[in-house]
This record gives sequence, C-alpha cells and structure tokens, in this order.
Amino acid sequence: RGTATSIGHTNEGLKIKSITKWRLIVVSMNLVLRIAVVGFLLYAGTVWLVYTEDMKDLLLNSSALTLILPIPEVIFRALAPATVKCVIEGLGAFPLPPARSVGKSF
Repeated sequence: RGTATSIGHTNEGLKIKSITKWRLIVVSMNLVLRIAVVGFLLYAGTVWLVYTEDMKDLLLNSSALTLILPIPEVIFRALAPATVKCVIEGLGAFPLPPARSVGKSF
C-alpha cells in the first residue's frame, strides 16, 4: 500500500505498483457488493426457474437470466472513457502470494 495509486509498465503490460488504503477499501466493497448481487441473482433465478411450469416459459426465462448478467460490462464498454478502457485491458492479474505451509513438509 502506498500514499498514492501508481501504475507502471512491465514486459507483460501494466501493473499496479501501489494502491491507497481508501481505494483498496472501495474496490473491496465493490467486489463484495458484486458477489452479493450475483448470489441474489443465482438464488432468485433458480427459484424463478424452478416454479416455471411450461417448457416454453422455462426457455424464455432462462434466456432472460443469461441476458441480465452481462449488463454491467455493456454499460462499462458504452460509457467508460477510452483511456480507462485501455488501462483496464492492459492490467494483468494480481500475483498470488506464495502459499504458507502449515506444519512440517515432508
């Protein structure tokens, strides 16, 4: 963590070098909210499909559910500035810290 968020160039593309505490909190809360919405959609969609009686309605309802999930990505692609899109596409995955072994290794 740092006092400012900084992004640098590497051979693989862009990499986040440091991130402020508040930005990390906002990103974490965003992630928690997105997981909660997906969990709610999973539950509500499953219940909705379970109580569908007709096969035509089942196909229609399942198609409607598949159209709901990509809506945030479509909104991002339509409304985000080009520079933000380039930065997002250039960022690599966060490296995972090495696993800590518990107990003795053989």
